[in-house]
Amino acid sequence: SKTTKVIKGERIGVCFLGSLPAKAKWDLTQRRNLQAAMRKFILWAVEGTPVTIHAGLDLGPETVWASEATEAHRALGGRVRYEAHVYGGVQVGRWKTDDIRRWRTLQTASDACHDYKGDGAAGARLDRDRAMIDASETVLVLWDGVEAGHTWENIVYARAKQRVVVILDPETLDTRMDAVQIKTSKRR
Repeated sequence: SKTTKVIKGERIGVCFLGSLPAKAKWDLTQRRNLQAAMRKFILWAVEGTPVTIHAGLDLGPETVWASEATEAHRALGGRVRYEAHVYGGVQVGRWKTDDIRRWRTLQTASDACHDYKGDGAAGARLDRDRAMIDASETVLVLWDGVEAGHTWENIVYARAKQRVVVILDPETLDTRMDAVQIKTSKRR
C-alpha cells in the first residue's frame, strides 16, 4: 500500500515505537525480516527528503531500528541524521553485558543523544516516546491491533499530534496507513 509523507521544512523526522506481542516468535529469522522491513521504510522515508531518525534504544525491535538507523546514517551520510533517545540509568539496569555494550555502541554512533529522567522507568519511557513523536512527522509503529497498553497509548498520542502513523504488522511485517487517519482525512 502507498503511504504519504508529511514534510515540514527541509528535513523530516521519523521514529519507531512498539514491541513484539507476547505471542510473537523472536528468533534470528524474525529479526532479519524485521531489519529488512525497517530498512525498506527508512529508504522510503529518505527518498527525496533528508530525514532525522529517532531511536529509543530498548532491547528487541527498538535495537533493530537503532541498528538500521546507524547503518542508514553511515551509508547515506548527510541525508540521514540519527538521534538516540534513552532513559539511561533505569533503562539498562538489568541488561546483560553484551546488551549494554550494544546499547552504548548505538548511543555513541548517534548525532545527538537525549536522556530522559521521568518518574521512574515508566515515566522516563513515556517522556522519551512522546519526545520522539513530537520530533517526528511520521511514526512507524509495530502494533498487533490491541487497543490497550503502552504502544496503544503512543498511537493515540501520535494521532492527537496529527502525525502520520504507519502500522507495521508484527506477523506479516507489512506496512499500512493507520485506518483512523484514513477515515479522518476522508471526512475533511
